Amino acid sequence: MKIVSFEICPFVHRVTALLDAKSIAYELEYISLSDKSEWFLEISPFGQVPVLITDYGKALFDSDAIVEYIEEAFPALQTGLSFEDKA
Repeated sequence: MKIVSFEICPFVHRVTALLDAKSIAYELEYISLSDKSEWFLEISPFGQVPVLITDYGKALFDSDAIVEYIEEAFPALQTGLSFEDKA
């Protein structure tokens, strides 16, 4: 799994904090947002970070969508919580 980012981005920190909390291994690749490469623009339709590239090669963008994917695809940090307690 790979996260594409630039060095200071609170949305990327949100994603990597969840990955770290769940002990999920990932690679972090930094890009320059002032000089976006063609490969990045192909996987990020709005040219924004974060982008998560899954182990299956699928690129996900938008931190809300990425966090939702991680929550659904990997075991919960705590089980048996109500919807209210999760929130």
